[in-house]
Amino acid sequence: MKRLIVFVALTAIIAFAATGTANARSAAKAPAGPTLAQFKALSKKVTTLQKQVKTLTLGVNAAFAYDVCLTAATADAFQGTWVWVNKGATVFPSTSTGSGAINDLQACSAFRIPRQLPSTDTAPSTAVFSALTSLFGP
Repeated sequence: MKRLIVFVALTAIIAFAATGTANARSAAKAPAGPTLAQFKALSKKVTTLQKQVKTLTLGVNAAFAYDVCLTAATADAFQGTWVWVNKGATVFPSTSTGSGAINDLQACSAFRIPRQLPSTDTAPSTAVFSALTSLFGP
């Protein structure tokens, strides 16, 4: 009986040892990084995502430029209205109209939209706003 117990114990020890070395061999054979096919697939995805980021960045920059031009045109319209009102100062009390046009950082010229700067020679108009809205369609 003692021989049977010793035999079973030795068999178990050898089985555990063999399993441990087999796992170590399979772990050593496993690749350290992605396969070539995985690398190529990931490279393609990265390229696609980089194009999407570039497109979105251009869109956001265009939206910011549009907003800057719209803000400058709105400021011009407000100032132009008061300059025109002050032209009839005999009827209306005179008001201060500020120090002139604000800087649009060349945003309007990037869209080829001429600004109507405040002037006593021309009445305010909506031409700049019409040009801005025409960028979105006919």
